[in-house]
Parts: sequence; structure tokens; C-alpha cells
Amino acid sequence: MSADVDSPAAEEQTALSDFIMVGTDNAASRHRVQKISLKYGAPLISAGVNITVAKDEDGGRLLVDRSGEVIAIRLGDGYRLNCLGRIRQADMACESHPEPEVRKKTLALGHVGGALVREPAVKTLNAMVAALAVESLVNQYDENMVREPVVVVESHDGARMCPDKSTFAMLETGCASCL
Repeated sequence: MSADVDSPAAEEQTALSDFIMVGTDNAASRHRVQKISLKYGAPLISAGVNITVAKDEDGGRLLVDRSGEVIAIRLGDGYRLNCLGRIRQADMACESHPEPEVRKKTLALGHVGGALVREPAVKTLNAMVAALAVESLVNQYDENMVREPVVVVESHDGARMCPDKSTFAMLETGCASCL
């Protein structure tokens, strides 16, 4: 089924799910999916990628970050995307701002932070993160697997895949989504 995340059809279909997987490009849609997850008690797996470029000393482009992550959130875990810092109110406000120029500038940033381009360079990274998300889903049903709530993929400085423990050190307690 293909439907807008805000549509009644999408919510109805999601309500029947054992797990919800989200891989959208904006904070507002991730927030909406998280709300549906909480409303119907369905665990959530969020997958995302990031590519950031900067200008080097000669004015050329320098890859600063090419990474992705998968976050598995089950009921009772005590955290959500908000308190993990993955959904920020300011981002949602920009995405839904009443001034078209503000929304346009937000959308213009595209998939590559630091450059006004929408490059297909994320396709390999997307494939790696998607495979990791599927593995995370399968691991939720395997009692013998070590369950890591946040797994990071980094490929800008040599390929690495590792659990992200630092996120939990900065966890915002008392987040409205967790209460």
C-alpha cells in the first residue's frame, strides 16, 4: 500500500502491524509515525542516512560525514526518537512553516547537508542501512540475539558498523513522547 503518512488509510494499515519501520526524509513524518506507533502499541524501527559535505581549502567539496543508523524502539524501552535527539521541534516547525520561503529553503537542503544538491550518492548507504533495519527486525524475534537499540553505519572514514552507546549518555529524561 502506498499512502501519505498523515492519511487515515496509512494509519489504519499501520494499526494492524506487528512492527512499524520508518525511513522518511523529514522530522514531521517520523514524528507522525512515532505517534501512530505509540497509539497502537506497535514497536518502531527507524532507519536514516546522512551525508554532509564542506568546502575544502581550495573551495572544492570535502566529504565530512557519510553515515546511517537504525533505531529499534519497543514499548517500555523508555526512549523515543524525540528524547534521542532524532526528532527536533525546530525541524518540524521549519518543515511546516506557514511562510513558503522558509519551507523552500528547508527542502532545498535535500539529502546532502552543506550542499544544495540532491545527489544519488545515498543509494549504497541506503541499501546498507535498509539491510541493517531488516536484520534489526528479525533480531527482535530471536531470543538468542543481542539486541542493540541504536546501530550506526559509518563509511566516510572506513567502513564501520557499531552500536551507539553515546546517544543514551545524552538521553533527555522526561520527554513528552515517553510519558
